[in-house]
Amino acid sequence: MYIFFQKLVQPLSLFYPAFIFCILSCILPSIGYTQDILDKEISIDWNNISYQEAIEDINHKNGITFIYSADYLPTQRITLKLDHQTLRLILTEMFLSTNISYQVFANEIVLSNQPKKTKKYILNGKITDSSTGEELIGVNIWVKSLNSGASSNSYGFYSLPLPEGVYELQISYLGFKVFQKKVGLNRNQRLDFALEPYETQLEEITVTGKTHFENRNVEKLQMSSFSLSAKEIKQVPSLMGENDVIKTIQLLPGVQSGNEGSVGFFVRGGGADQNLILIDEAPVLNPSHFYGIFSIFNPAIIKDVEFSKGGISSKYGGRLSSVLDVRLKEGNYKKFGFSGGIGSISTNLLIEGPINKGKGSYVFAGRRTYADLLVKSIPNQNISGNSLYFYDFNGKIDYKFNQKNKVSISSYFGNDKFGFQDFYGVNWGNQTISARWNHIFSPKLFSNLTLYTSFFRTKSLVNLVENFGYRTKYNVRNIGAKYNFSYYINAKNFLDFGIDLNHHRYFFGEIVPLIKNSVINEEFIEPSYGIESGVYLSYTTELASKVGVNIGLRYSRFDNKGPGIGYIYDTEDVISPETSVNNIVDSVFYERKDYYNFYHGLEPRLSVRYLIDEQHAIKLSYNRTRQYVHQLSNTNVPSPIDMWAPVNKYIKPQIADQVALGLFRNFGGNMYEASIEAYYKLMQNQIDFKPLANLLLNNHLETEILSGNGKSMGLEFFLKKNKGKFTGWLSYTHSKAEREIFGINGNLPYPTSFDRLHDFSIFTNYRPNNFINISANWNYSSGQAYTFPVGKYEKDGFIVPFYTSRNGFRLPSVHRLDLSITFYRRMSPEHKNESSFNFSIYNVYNRKNTYAYIFRQSEVDRTKTEAVKLYLFTILPSFTYNFKF
Repeated sequence: MYIFFQKLVQPLSLFYPAFIFCILSCILPSIGYTQDILDKEISIDWNNISYQEAIEDINHKNGITFIYSADYLPTQRITLKLDHQTLRLILTEMFLSTNISYQVFANEIVLSNQPKKTKKYILNGKITDSSTGEELIGVNIWVKSLNSGASSNSYGFYSLPLPEGVYELQISYLGFKVFQKKVGLNRNQRLDFALEPYETQLEEITVTGKTHFENRNVEKLQMSSFSLSAKEIKQVPSLMGENDVIKTIQLLPGVQSGNEGSVGFFVRGGGADQNLILIDEAPVLNPSHFYGIFSIFNPAIIKDVEFSKGGISSKYGGRLSSVLDVRLKEGNYKKFGFSGGIGSISTNLLIEGPINKGKGSYVFAGRRTYADLLVKSIPNQNISGNSLYFYDFNGKIDYKFNQKNKVSISSYFGNDKFGFQDFYGVNWGNQTISARWNHIFSPKLFSNLTLYTSFFRTKSLVNLVENFGYRTKYNVRNIGAKYNFSYYINAKNFLDFGIDLNHHRYFFGEIVPLIKNSVINEEFIEPSYGIESGVYLSYTTELASKVGVNIGLRYSRFDNKGPGIGYIYDTEDVISPETSVNNIVDSVFYERKDYYNFYHGLEPRLSVRYLIDEQHAIKLSYNRTRQYVHQLSNTNVPSPIDMWAPVNKYIKPQIADQVALGLFRNFGGNMYEASIEAYYKLMQNQIDFKPLANLLLNNHLETEILSGNGKSMGLEFFLKKNKGKFTGWLSYTHSKAEREIFGINGNLPYPTSFDRLHDFSIFTNYRPNNFINISANWNYSSGQAYTFPVGKYEKDGFIVPFYTSRNGFRLPSVHRLDLSITFYRRMSPEHKNESSFNFSIYNVYNRKNTYAYIFRQSEVDRTKTEAVKLYLFTILPSFTYNFKF
């Protein structure tokens, strides 16, 4: 058959070799077209042989027929050795530097001689954990020969455009074994990878050789950002046995904590309300339990945390200072399992398993404190009638319909209750639900559609004095949608774009008396509605071998809409010290269909990275952000009584412009990574409150606030040790944050309450063997700015304090040492079931850090007022027993 075809096509090959395919397509239509033969694995070992000998060797040993003319085979000889590789890869590498092309008809391979054009194809797929089937975020795929690569996105998808050829891929991810694979690429190809984790978390991880992910500190384009794994979070010493995402974030440079023990955090001079907090892409307004002592994030179900405080991607909007993006675990696609923990203050339990033979997965996790159960067991009714507890629940279901479509549904429900018998009580909580659809349109185009709802509510009871009892409630609801697209143009150019829409409802509250003849009058404040929308585009490119650039642009808009009430004043300057309710001259009621006010604007973003060499990089970023909501709070701690108010005709949106410059370096064989960053931020339309402002149940808040500008600047240093038995990091921030608001502090600049001159943290982790883990962290920060009264006067029989400068004094500095030790134990010979016991000590040397001061009349001299220091925690031991099956 070979001789017959050779004689038939030889004359025609003089005119154009491609004519062979036309003849074969007529002769062999009934046989059909297939590529299955190319996936057959064979082995070759050629040493300086001709191409015809190589072809005959494949034919003789593997029964694969070739149709070709010997006249156009290359004259050079070939040396090549490959074991158990696909025929596709062997042919691609065999003819890589020649003009020979091949095509498959049935089980025969036709070779032709045509001038080759450089073709480019897409290698794409998803990367998962081989033990659970979960998709892995930020896995690095590196092409050694081209010195380039890609990373998997937030859904485990990667796309790598490459020229036709044979490549050695290196797939690396921290905590997983490095995987290497040779790939022959002569068509668009989907290739999924399942990475193998180290046996268990008890095994010591030793990385040998150089892997590309170790250079990400230097080579990644985005600056001022951190990725934290669930394992890192669990290693940080905990308060009362509760590991916490936000308390870990507080150990990073540029992040200041609120009061002692609080999960409130302030980023580069911004307020707590200026942080965008997401849980599986649904926004959360109040991330705290226990009046800010714990956060709502259960570490048992956390998969990955991304934190950005500069160079913020244009796909994020609505907040000025930072983004905390928390992703939940997907559950185990392969087998059922459960785990849990019993601690000093709470118990948690997680169950997970597959759906429909591994096409989907589920995971559910819950935790609850039990201090209230202990209180109820006390015989004294004055004590047993009190309540103080929280619980939360997370659930997630994932289902893969096929390789291109996946749906996920995530939910969070949490509740806190704090009360003293029937005299006082507060009940608050968050609820979020998000549904996501991941779709792969093509090897280059990936999309994610998210629908979500987020709800925060608080209720309170006050019944301290007869005839003065009342109930109040307040809530905020967001319903939104996001549609994000990622387009991989080629290995050095990437496009990200999308839209989002969010419907806001702010219910400012109501007050209802407990009895009919109460002194308290019933009052209801109409809700306020708004629609926030945005569209963004982000382009990432490598301009040269050393220069990478990301250019982003976001357009955002906020519309106030009805139903609602607007007030008309007899002055143009409503936000001023002189304005009060007495300036209201009329009101307008807006119907549901009415859109009566809007704000909008562009938000440019820019990030630039210059590689000095393999171990050094300089990075620059600029971003403008807009925020269309203000938090109304007089404290530094997230509180259930804090309210959120949208912009309106008089209250303008917050705007921030931040520029940052940093030097990044790896050294010691990538064992250490270091960075130093400087930033400068200007903020417009920052609000503060008039003295004795009334924020509760107030539907004309513009009469109680003042507005002005703010600025912050700082220098941040970060040093991290990544490998070895002893790991950890050190961070230091030198910063200043101030505001200048007409009508406050004599119209002079004053420090914000979260201004810290010095903030220093050390976190260390020591693992002497596979069964013991010891960790510690030490924090120091300058005292926060505070407003003290400088005198007092009497009015209508009441003592009224007299204040001069705003935040003109400083509380004492704060420092604390926490320790933790964990003992691991294998519970089964195959190492799949394990348990651990953790013992932690919060505030080891019993430092009484100042929480606040109260002022009271001296018992010794009734004419004098004395300041009394308040503190929350002294030394506090805790334990937690964890298990996993």
